[in-house]
Amino acid sequence: MQGTPGAVGPHKILRFGPLTGSHLLLMSLAVSTAVAILFPRLAFLPILSLTVSALIGNQLRTVPIGAWIQLGSVTLAAVGLGFLAALSALWAPTGSEALAKGALLMVLTLGLAVVVQSLDRWSDIEARTCVHALVAAVLLTGLFVTSETVTVRPIELFFRNWFAPENLTDTKNMRVVNGVIVWIDDAEANRRTTVFMLLVVPTLLLASSFYQGSTKRLLMAVMASMATMTFIFTSHQSSQLALIAAAVCAIVANFVSLRAARTALMIAWAAATLLAVPIASQLYEHGVQNTKALFSTAQQRIIIWGYTAQQVHKRPILGVGAGATPVIHSARPAEEREMRPGMIYPAVTGWHSHSYYLQMWYELGAVGAVGFAALGLLLLRATSRLPEVVQPFALAQFALAASMIATSYGLWQSWLHGAIAASIAGIALASSRQYRVSCSD
Repeated sequence: MQGTPGAVGPHKILRFGPLTGSHLLLMSLAVSTAVAILFPRLAFLPILSLTVSALIGNQLRTVPIGAWIQLGSVTLAAVGLGFLAALSALWAPTGSEALAKGALLMVLTLGLAVVVQSLDRWSDIEARTCVHALVAAVLLTGLFVTSETVTVRPIELFFRNWFAPENLTDTKNMRVVNGVIVWIDDAEANRRTTVFMLLVVPTLLLASSFYQGSTKRLLMAVMASMATMTFIFTSHQSSQLALIAAAVCAIVANFVSLRAARTALMIAWAAATLLAVPIASQLYEHGVQNTKALFSTAQQRIIIWGYTAQQVHKRPILGVGAGATPVIHSARPAEEREMRPGMIYPAVTGWHSHSYYLQMWYELGAVGAVGFAALGLLLLRATSRLPEVVQPFALAQFALAASMIATSYGLWQSWLHGAIAASIAGIALASSRQYRVSCSD
């Protein structure tokens, strides 16, 4: 792969003594990716690191500002959703918070677009530096995630006790015996698993695109093994479902056809985004939440989904506003929260809906839901323009992310947005590599 003619080599970007620009890129990206997995609430750091690198590179290459970004249909759809969220500050009880959430989504989208647009200007050594950093960070921290998942987190317990304050008492998220933490809930571990799973497919793709021979096979085998072990032992069912969805999509894409996989994803995405309300209502009204075979968190979420779906009709067009769910939930008196016979959880919206699709309807209404549907369909259509060898990975990643956001977390968690953006950047980097290889053949 050859650098773009006239591009400034990484050795000319920054120089501090023996450190070159490529070294700084390597260190910043490796550290930010490792931190993103170990401390998942900081999962926006990799895309931030890439964006800053792209902006510096564009400036030092004297790239015209108009060429820094290409406002394609996918970017415009995502920015449009961010604008709608920001506009909802006019009617949302959260006010300026809604404005901030929308602005953050727009900034993240534009930053990702700058990164993707800049990839064609990267030299071979810059691209390889980026890949080495990403792959090394994901493999090393993934090993930590896998080992902690299999062994019930002894390393985390050790460090929690090491840094625990004196006179520590029982808290909501941990159990303390004689001043020693003996148990931690799964919330933080599940977030780590989520970020790791979102980076599995892009890492496999990057290893396949940038490495050869036994090195490639070893890296992909280790990555696949860690993902499998984490899948088996994790308590995060949403990650398990997401990995299953990705595997099924990859099988269809590789052994049936890319068109079949893409069409199936389009149908599933349209149904999930546009029919989220009736689907949630039907599950709730038919008492699926009382099914004993379901684990308790699944029962709770069906109740949350059912009740949230009932509230959508109050503001069906524009919704209650971005980020309004926790405000409305906390303002509702406890005595008004319905507890039906046999239910294990009161009928509430909760602090968030544990489903992007339903929360989109509730907070941004039909306009937001249609916009979200359009964004996913445009993204799926865009995968058809990627190199053919990349498309199965891209479709599998879409299936994984779409499944993940269907059953877990809230719509405005920036760490999750950042992890998804980083995964898209990884796929775009591999695509750029494949384009250059095909052009040089």
